[in-house]
Amino acid sequence: MRNIKPDLYSDDRGMVLVVGLLLISVLMMLGTTAVLTSTTDLKISGNYRANNVAFNIAEAGSEVAREQLRVAVAGGSSLSALLAARRGADGVLTNSDNFNNFYSSRAFVSDDIPFTATTNFDAGTYRVYLTNDRAEGVTNAADANTAVTLTSFGLGPLNSLAVVQVTIRRLIPPDLPGAIVLPGPNVTFAGGNSTAQVIHGVTKPAVAVNSAASLQSVIAGIPKPASYQGNCPGTPCVGESVFPYPWDSLPGLKALAASLASLADFTSTAQPGFTWGSAGNPKVVFIDGDLTIGPVSGAGIIICTGNLSIHGNFDYSGLILAIGKGRIDRHGGGNGLINGSVFAANIAGPDRILNTPDDAWGNPHYDTSGGGTSDITYNAAALSNNTAALPFIKTSWRRSGF
Repeated sequence: MRNIKPDLYSDDRGMVLVVGLLLISVLMMLGTTAVLTSTTDLKISGNYRANNVAFNIAEAGSEVAREQLRVAVAGGSSLSALLAARRGADGVLTNSDNFNNFYSSRAFVSDDIPFTATTNFDAGTYRVYLTNDRAEGVTNAADANTAVTLTSFGLGPLNSLAVVQVTIRRLIPPDLPGAIVLPGPNVTFAGGNSTAQVIHGVTKPAVAVNSAASLQSVIAGIPKPASYQGNCPGTPCVGESVFPYPWDSLPGLKALAASLASLADFTSTAQPGFTWGSAGNPKVVFIDGDLTIGPVSGAGIIICTGNLSIHGNFDYSGLILAIGKGRIDRHGGGNGLINGSVFAANIAGPDRILNTPDDAWGNPHYDTSGGGTSDITYNAAALSNNTAALPFIKTSWRRSGF
């Protein structure tokens, strides 16, 4: 018989086939997983972009409504009247604490009249509602604290929706106590040497201070020929009194400076389109440092944290604030009228920078010893009209996505 040897490798062929099939299956699973992961990532990325677009649309809507509110108030409308006009058929403002009271099941359900109607923007639309702030009750149509709430809905691509809600308030600085206001333990004061110069407080003192030492320093610094008039029993009209907040408060003045900085139209005189404003278009100019003003005219609010120097003919309607170094020099002759009020407070520490731990009350410096008239007349209407045109300040902000 022929001896036949067994094929020792015949079983390996079957194993190779099995292993090959397993490898193919694994590769197919990996490929499928990669495709699914890639598709999921694309969907997530697309939804993320869509949600960002919706948020940007909602944010844009809130800014448009904030500007519309400023224009309405500057035009003479009261916040109470604007709130009352938003009420729907039920006669009550929607409770804006819950966004679902405005929008639910992919539809607007509030009967309030939108403050800003549905508006196309970018790849979607926005709609904005106006209610009161939480302090007074969001459904209350009567405003007493100049603060309200804007709820802006942004609808973007892929059925995305975002909500931005801001509480905003008007900046209304309290009435100033004089034509020139100089808070502090004492003051460096040099009055004008022109017989034609007039500082008139009208219903206020020509110069208001809040310390006995300052009172004596101002009186000593006023030349006999100068005319300092106002609501005082004697001449020159310099009054010592307790100033209302924030004019007597270091934290209050810092907060006021920060608010004005956030609302400023210009923070540098080199900005394109820079102007000092006008009666019909007042501007807020905030300079964090020294500022020199040449012969100009303007209207609005000027705030300077460093040395403020004024020279030549200068006419201005509104409020001039030197909060920081608290130094104002008006030299170089010239004429002109500041119709409003001038305020100087030295509240920066030795480093002369605001908002540092060493900040404390120092002595303000006011020198108007140059020639010319350089008149100043207290004018409450000019102060009120210019602040009415300011944008509303954001005091709180929140967002949500549906």
